Amino acid sequence: MNKSKLFAALLFTYVLSLAFQDFMRFSGVFRKVQLPEILFLLLVISFPFSHFRQYRFSRADCILVGTLSVYWFANIVSSVLSGKFSAIAESCGRLYLIVLFGMATLYFAQLPKTALRDKTINASIVLGVLLSLTGIGGIVAHFCGFSSILVGVSEDYPYFGTVYRAQGFTHTPAMLVSLLSFTGILVYTEGSLNFSKKTTAALLLMIIAAILTFSRSITFLFWGLCLIFMIKKRGFSRKIFGITAVMLTLFMTVGTHVIFISKTSPALPAIYASPFTSNRILLEQGNYMALETSYLAIKRASIDIWQTQPIFGIGTGNFVDGLKKIQETGVYPAKLPIYEAHSTYIGTLAENGIFAAAAIIAFFTLLWFTIYRYKDLKTDIFSIALLICLTSVLVESLALDTLNFRHYWLLFALVWAYGKVKSEK
Repeated sequence: MNKSKLFAALLFTYVLSLAFQDFMRFSGVFRKVQLPEILFLLLVISFPFSHFRQYRFSRADCILVGTLSVYWFANIVSSVLSGKFSAIAESCGRLYLIVLFGMATLYFAQLPKTALRDKTINASIVLGVLLSLTGIGGIVAHFCGFSSILVGVSEDYPYFGTVYRAQGFTHTPAMLVSLLSFTGILVYTEGSLNFSKKTTAALLLMIIAAILTFSRSITFLFWGLCLIFMIKKRGFSRKIFGITAVMLTLFMTVGTHVIFISKTSPALPAIYASPFTSNRILLEQGNYMALETSYLAIKRASIDIWQTQPIFGIGTGNFVDGLKKIQETGVYPAKLPIYEAHSTYIGTLAENGIFAAAAIIAFFTLLWFTIYRYKDLKTDIFSIALLICLTSVLVESLALDTLNFRHYWLLFALVWAYGKVKSEK
């Protein structure tokens, strides 16, 4: 087996390992080492550097490399200035993901279009089924009386009460639904309106598992599936895409940062006592009111954290320590637990400063316009699926640190490389 085939096989295995990224239980400095990290080392060793020589670098590539270089430089400088080894280790973790992005981009770019699409869809089917089986299996095991690490429990969850949420061997239900949205949308691009039995069964499993996460992020999956269904029947419309994307952004932003509830609701005392709201009333109208969620409280505190170190931030992974200090001042409510930043944009600003935040926004902008301006966008449904997935990531980044998600860096690589893949003869 030559190096190119070996790398391809290892990359496929790496993708499947994303279904088991919370499988190994180490402690101390190795607590974040999982199957994907072990496979990453093998990917680096097996990477065929001929892909680098064959890649056609353009001005846009140089700009992209520049944005990632600025981002990581600011990232590592902020961590060094913080004086904490844990922060430096976190910055090295970001470098790992950037290298993964680079290797995947170079590999994807040398594949013919059909091969790239087929490999991506096949990998998405297998990964989606693995994720679904572990997610659904955990819920079934729980209700059969077995204690399971495959289930997350959220007490007094807004609108639902106490819920048992599928998470499989991922860190959280949000991670599981994120992976399922990514795989489900890509799988749905296969063929026309009629699918093979294999694809239909796989997609149904993914939808069921996604629903069982009880996560707002399932909205991205249904948005993508509905759009692709419409596109298959009537073709792609930039206007419809734009309108629905704006509506999605508003829905997710409001739904994540505000809880709407009746003043006479029997669930109100439990909501007030829960870690999901600061109890701050944002708006009152008649018998209803809008409460600030912990997400919004974290963002207000994040701005205060950033103002303490505006240029380079407080260091990668130091947000928790920064939030504890802000909580002591009363800016962040004492009743709320100490969370991570829960935002790519504001979190990067607080931890790594203004240059890193600007660089990551520039990186996202380059990626989005690359696929949005793709010459065959209206006729190539796979490129539309990439646009939908990427747009979902950018919206989700408002309330989630997506830069820590391994599969999103593979999506970024797919988006960037797709415009450079070889045309079939």
